[in-house]
Amino acid sequence: MAPFFHFIDTNVLLDSFPGNMPTEDDYEKFKKPDLSSKQELELHRELADVVQSVSSAAGCDVLRFLDTTKLKASSGDAKKDIFTDGGIYRDSPLACDTPELTPSNRNKTQVTLGELGFRLQHCIDVPFWVSLSQRHARMIYFESHSHTKDNAPPSSSSPDQASAADQLGGAMDRSSEGQRRSGDVDVTRPLDDKEGVEGAITEAATGDPRGLSGGGVITKPRMTEPHAPSFVKLSRRGKEILDQFAEYMLNLLKYQHRTFSYAACVCYDMARLFYFDRSGVLVTEPFRWDERDSLLHRFIWKIAQLASAGRFEGLGYDPTATLASGEAKDKFLALKDDKTLPQHVREGFKKAIADGSPVYKLEVTPAEPSDDEWFSDMPFPPPKEFGSPSTAQSQSSPLSDSESSPSGDPLQPPQHGARSFLVGRPHFTADKLVGRCTRGYFAYDVTDADKRNWRVCFLKDSWRPVVPGRTRPEHLVYQRLRFFGVDRGIGTLICGGDVGGHWAQRTCAQDYLSAGENDSRAVVRVHYRLVIEEIGIPLNDFASFPELSAILVDAICAHHEAWDLAKVLHCDISVGNIMILPATAHSLRRTGILIDWDLSRLESELETGPGPAELNRMGTWQFRSALWLALPWKPYRRTDDIESFIHVYLYLVLRYHVTSLNSLHLIVSGYFDSVSVVHGIKVGGDSKLAHLNSHRLPFHVKSNPALQRLLDAIFFACSQSYNTLDLSEMHRRYGFRVSPPSPQPRATGETAPVPDLVLSDSDSDDDMPRSNTCATLIRPTPRRRAGPDEDVSVVEGILSDVGDLVDLFAAHATHPRQDKACDQFVARQHEVVYQPIRALSTSGESETAASSRSASSSFGG
Repeated sequence: MAPFFHFIDTNVLLDSFPGNMPTEDDYEKFKKPDLSSKQELELHRELADVVQSVSSAAGCDVLRFLDTTKLKASSGDAKKDIFTDGGIYRDSPLACDTPELTPSNRNKTQVTLGELGFRLQHCIDVPFWVSLSQRHARMIYFESHSHTKDNAPPSSSSPDQASAADQLGGAMDRSSEGQRRSGDVDVTRPLDDKEGVEGAITEAATGDPRGLSGGGVITKPRMTEPHAPSFVKLSRRGKEILDQFAEYMLNLLKYQHRTFSYAACVCYDMARLFYFDRSGVLVTEPFRWDERDSLLHRFIWKIAQLASAGRFEGLGYDPTATLASGEAKDKFLALKDDKTLPQHVREGFKKAIADGSPVYKLEVTPAEPSDDEWFSDMPFPPPKEFGSPSTAQSQSSPLSDSESSPSGDPLQPPQHGARSFLVGRPHFTADKLVGRCTRGYFAYDVTDADKRNWRVCFLKDSWRPVVPGRTRPEHLVYQRLRFFGVDRGIGTLICGGDVGGHWAQRTCAQDYLSAGENDSRAVVRVHYRLVIEEIGIPLNDFASFPELSAILVDAICAHHEAWDLAKVLHCDISVGNIMILPATAHSLRRTGILIDWDLSRLESELETGPGPAELNRMGTWQFRSALWLALPWKPYRRTDDIESFIHVYLYLVLRYHVTSLNSLHLIVSGYFDSVSVVHGIKVGGDSKLAHLNSHRLPFHVKSNPALQRLLDAIFFACSQSYNTLDLSEMHRRYGFRVSPPSPQPRATGETAPVPDLVLSDSDSDDDMPRSNTCATLIRPTPRRRAGPDEDVSVVEGILSDVGDLVDLFAAHATHPRQDKACDQFVARQHEVVYQPIRALSTSGESETAASSRSASSSFGG
């Protein structure tokens, strides 16, 4: 996430705080730190004394500095996360009985360090990274860019001057960065992480990234350089220090309800201040803190003034999130034992309160649409029939046999006040500091005055990008789908809106960028919450491949209805965005549901020709179509979404079925994760293109003829679709300008073998378009050359006529077979099956509205 660090003048940062600066008399009351000791523990004690002296001078008795060096805390997923070295805490109900880890009580406290650490994650106000090491000082570059007298580092700890080659950052890094549905550019990206691509919010790329100006050509891709903030030395240890500091902030923002956070980095007698929000990180120049009037003393003074006045929202706390209490909290705690709820829901609420996690009451204000975020193909204001989040109740919840709303009226009038939901520990979080940073919660709706109508639901908390005319809140998409009659395979909206009101909580780091830094990736982000009735089961938990086929039919049908009736394209089909709903009185089998419509586009919004490359393109990287990966300027099409369903199915086959592959990691990493960066733009898809053009997969599933016939039929039909494309012309129009290869003669007289296929009757929609190529399996037609005015991005066949794909999946769903194997990525990890790529992220944040992170965490063991 290096490109999201930006320098800010320390005084500008302090001036953003309300309140007065200390007087000369106040400065006399501040402690001057004694840094003569060589013990790091003593440095923590000095910081504690400084915080205490400044707080007392400010008349604040609710702050203290706690030393939590080497404290580790359980994250609830069998991992131990390193926590911050120390920090400023207030005497809140969560932290008031947390002891400081001094030598006198450290041994006594050791047995509860994990519990302590998790507790501290919820209540630290300002985290500190503290070091006495001059070696660490060199790594984090404690030297001033301006080299002014006030900011000059002391001779006792001045780091060596580094060459330009040792240091990267600033505009050089940002110019080469081209990442995403993460919205974040972190260095790790688990496969099922849905924080991703920002879709259509990115602006035009500057310059001429397709080729050299003046008609030159690119013969070799230029890879981007490693990234590091300009105050971090570009070395392995320097990056480790940055990663550790980033992890501190991830732990804080993962569990607390914050709109932003301050932080401090202290290395002997030098310090830096940080400001974190979801659009970037502001960092000050280094300064000395070993005098009473240092910037660190003044920073603590400002914090103490806010704390003394009870204005904790000035420290980044979300005022719409308060600790729950009373009967509502008791009922929430009891949900884990409620036998009327499905097992996966009970388990989710058990996880939500594990390790003594605090229970919060969150407010969600249902939002009316605004003109600049309305649908371009509908008049504004919307018709009365469009309804509100409370009127979109056309489908019963899988957790209840009732089809009516809490008031008993399925078309109840809009609720203008804020709705209240109780939540505990997040069910999943995106490990991102910048971007959408989605968190999903098993929630309890306690809005209704009648407690009998309180209900479980799922709440998604995120930071949505705001680009007027190009982005819109997700709840409006759900309302549109219902308005146009899409009544199956999608979630039932309860409410959605910007937290605190329209654009009430927005990021501000992007406002401090200079003109050269203010590019398309630094957009305003607004805190947003969406609540739906359904709590789904992750797609990875399918029981068998016939059931998986049936679930894919449900999702594809929902996708088709959204396009056919509402002219909405999902644009982010992935494993995490297809969920399973348990069987109900209305459905004898488990069904599929398509979630996360926040990246969706209208048909009228899809590009009609080659435009500027969207550096943060739509979709989760691993499941994007081959052409969408390979061609940065290709217009997005419905066929790209359809192809993503196929990649989802293939991924689950490789993961949960025994195959003939001796080197599973080769196909998994090459097919799903292969990526290069050319002129700051991520491209890939070579393996997908090769397989989709080869008529059959390079492996077979063992002892499962029905599944093998399905895969052969799908990929044979895909090869027919791709065989009709003029790929050379597509690369010329939508790819990078490259030197044309020497023409190679095509083999003649060779045709691919036709696999056997027996279709059975299915309950798929008869009105879906079909080409009948899958039933007859005609032989490939020769490639043709496209005309100059022809839209060469149009793909025909199974990727266009979705009924063909539905028929194949529906036919396979009729085969009763328990054929799901154990997780092959875990069972074969001794073969070094797969390690996630760490060099690049998908730059994206596709959020899952109700999926667990367990699927991605199993990679590489």
